Amino acid sequence: MKFILPLLILTLFSGAVFSQAGKTSKPALKNKSESVKKSESANPSGKTGSQEKKISPFEKAAAGLKSDKPAERRIAIETLASLRDPAAITLIKPALKDMDYSVKIAAVDALGALRCYECEKDLSLTLAGEKNIQVRQACVISLSYLGKVSDPSALISASDIKEEKSLRISAIRTLGALRVQEAEKKFISYLEKEKDPDIKKALIDALGKMNSQKGLQEIRQYVSDPDYSIRQYAVRALGDSGSRDFSDLYKARLTDENPSVALEAAFSLAKISDASGLELAHKYLDNKDFSLQNLAMQISALVGDAKTKSLIDSKIKESKDENFKAMLEFTKQRIENRLKNSK
Repeated sequence: MKFILPLLILTLFSGAVFSQAGKTSKPALKNKSESVKKSESANPSGKTGSQEKKISPFEKAAAGLKSDKPAERRIAIETLASLRDPAAITLIKPALKDMDYSVKIAAVDALGALRCYECEKDLSLTLAGEKNIQVRQACVISLSYLGKVSDPSALISASDIKEEKSLRISAIRTLGALRVQEAEKKFISYLEKEKDPDIKKALIDALGKMNSQKGLQEIRQYVSDPDYSIRQYAVRALGDSGSRDFSDLYKARLTDENPSVALEAAFSLAKISDASGLELAHKYLDNKDFSLQNLAMQISALVGDAKTKSLIDSKIKESKDENFKAMLEFTKQRIENRLKNSK
């Protein structure tokens, strides 16, 4: 009996300990089960991250158009335009009526960059109806990207004397680049009355690109304008026409007091294969003014001869400027190719 009682107490104590250990281990199993359930709830498909469908940049940008933040809508439009997907056009067009000007501008720019020819009417309507000058400027630029317009009325209205200067200049230059003959009559009347030299130059440039006899005859009177920059524009516009009718005017300007005008006249002569201004060009081949230097090289490339090649060789040897030497080498190559092909 002495041994039975302690043994019984020890047995009961051990059972209580093991029972308590069993109780504490059960919650751990329950927690593990709950963790599995949560994991399955978060990913019901059971697929790993790599197996989940990835959102494309196009889809992400399209979703961004619905943002209530203008900056995010603008970025979304810019992203869609950068993807160059025509499917973006229908998503972008509604943004032309966005309440935020920066978003509108982004939409206009995007439609121009995507060469949305069917958007011409939308861009023209925005140009005509919008009050914000930056949005209207963007419309003019985007219309210029189209290469042609079926209805130029909005652009012509934007060139009117009542419009803001920067918008007028953009519209005038675009109409010239697109060779919209319907604008010629208005441009001639504007040029006759215009006082602003910047607008005058834009009108001369546009009329020159339209290349009609009436417009060119109007331009010729500005070859002797008191403003040297207007003289230069007039000589360039006539020269770009490729007409030989104005060669005497060019030759008279070879002695112009302003070297930019004189070289422009020599360049216009070179365009019709007349080397009368070649000697003048030789003097400016290494001029510090890059615009004068560039004109001299262009003239030399078009009508340069053996003397020009020799002069270029000597300047290549003298110069330590690698960029300048490369330009001279390129000019020399153009001369050699032309002389070879003319034989």
